[in-house]
Amino acid sequence: MVTDHDKANEQLATAAAANGLPKAAKPDVDHRVMMEQLDKADDKAFDTLYIRGQVVEHQKAAQLYEWIIDSGQDPRLTRYAMDTLPIVLHHLEMAQGVLAQLAGAAP
Repeated sequence: MVTDHDKANEQLATAAAANGLPKAAKPDVDHRVMMEQLDKADDKAFDTLYIRGQVVEHQKAAQLYEWIIDSGQDPRLTRYAMDTLPIVLHHLEMAQGVLAQLAGAAP
């Protein structure tokens, strides 16, 4: 997952720079809150909180990429979304499986 994210971030940074979009200087409020919650969580709570966050963030990314594919105006960003969406959906499926295991459900 880390390798996929690193590659996607590089590609996105290139496409964003080509469109004059700035890189975020720091995480947004939602992500800062999540980091604070993770800092305070014990082992089991950390695992559950982290993986729930991964499920939500991958769902958001999938929705955004689908919107870009359908409505995007920049061919570089549309190509990025088309290339990245299958990977995001695979990561979402993996995160949902881990969450199910943490909850004691069958995978």
